[in-house]
Amino acid sequence: MASALAARAEQREGRAEQAQETARAIFNFQEGDRKQTIPCRRIKRSPFQPRVEFDHDELAKLAILIQETNGVVEPILVREIVGDPDFDFELLAGERRLIAVRDHLGWESIEALIRICDDSKAVLITAVENLGRVDLSDYEKSKLIAPLQETGAAKTYISLARVLGESERTIHRLFAFQSLPTQLVDFLDKNPKLITGTYIEQTQDLLQRDHLDLVIAACSLVNDKKLTKGKPMFDWISRQITGPKSKTEVKIRNQDGAIVATMAMAVGKRGSSIQIKTPAKGLDIKDLGCRIETLLNELSKKTI
Repeated sequence: MASALAARAEQREGRAEQAQETARAIFNFQEGDRKQTIPCRRIKRSPFQPRVEFDHDELAKLAILIQETNGVVEPILVREIVGDPDFDFELLAGERRLIAVRDHLGWESIEALIRICDDSKAVLITAVENLGRVDLSDYEKSKLIAPLQETGAAKTYISLARVLGESERTIHRLFAFQSLPTQLVDFLDKNPKLITGTYIEQTQDLLQRDHLDLVIAACSLVNDKKLTKGKPMFDWISRQITGPKSKTEVKIRNQDGAIVATMAMAVGKRGSSIQIKTPAKGLDIKDLGCRIETLLNELSKKTI
């Protein structure tokens, strides 16, 4: 057990080191790069950007930090585009910095590193930058898979695992997000942490059993803050499927009228259960068995 945990920890460290090496190779100044101050309004958001939400408080803090240091510490990374009447550049990395100076500080221009690169390199840069931040949800990570494969940046499970810094098992889970129905995708686009990789397979199982309506209802309750995401959300769905249980509790007495046991019966959609509680000592098992048998016979006659 200990050796298995150590092996998994070593694998995670190895993936993290690979991701750091990739990041250094991407963000270091490369031949052909040029630094230039460009208009914020002429920068287009990356079509490969997986992030669907930003922490506004964190952006405000970043804006204050930039203002206090009298400028952006690190230039954003862009590539030039042609044929677009509204934009001259496409953002590759640094969206938080761009939003902070443009929307919070009202700056009209920003220092940028302009790079010549194709789509495969562009999606790789966007992926590596986002994965460097711990708040990226599993759903947002899954949105990187299609562009990574389509551009040829990472086609196989092994290459995707290396780029995304995840195990192949996690990549399998991320793929599962791509088969979700539109109704759930709409929820995740607004609240990307609503369903995590931990529960994606359970979600798929519910969908295969035609419980989409219950999953949608649970997502709505979470969004309305009437239910907590994660385990409480899926426990709620399970309760709706099994339905409420009718409970009956019966006291079992001996010939002297003393209570010798308590029998609790619960009936639900998925079956029934009987629980018998007895004192630890002084119990006549044979007599109790006869009394339980008699009681069950009487109850069965009442339900016929």
